[in-house]
Amino acid sequence: MKLSRSVIALVLIASLGLTGCGKSNSSSPPPPTANGATLDVGKLLQTLASSTSPDVKKGSTDLYLAMRYSDYDKAGAALEKIAADPSLTDVQKKAVSEAQEQVKQMAAKPAQ
Repeated sequence: MKLSRSVIALVLIASLGLTGCGKSNSSSPPPPTANGATLDVGKLLQTLASSTSPDVKKGSTDLYLAMRYSDYDKAGAALEKIAADPSLTDVQKKAVSEAQEQVKQMAAKPAQ
C-alpha cells in the first residue's frame, strides 16, 4: 500500500514538473529595428517561400544572415538580387520593394 502511494506521488510530482510554469517559448526574435525602420524578415521570407527560383532561395538566405548581423549593405544587395528575379509574383515584388526601402532607411546614417 505504501509502495503504491509513493509511486503515485512520484508520478504526480513528475507530471507537475513537466508542465512548467506556463511561459510561452517564442522561438522567433523580434524584428530588427534601426533608424526608426523595422523589417520583419520572417514575414518577408514567408512571402518568398513559394518561389522555386534558386536565386530567390539563395538571396533569402543571404538576406536572413545579413539582417541577423545588421549588415545592411549585404541585405540591400540580397534584396536587389531577389528583386531582379523575373519569377516573382506581384505580391512578392511589392514585399521586396517595401523591404528595400526599409533596409535603405536602416542603413542611413543618423543625422548629427
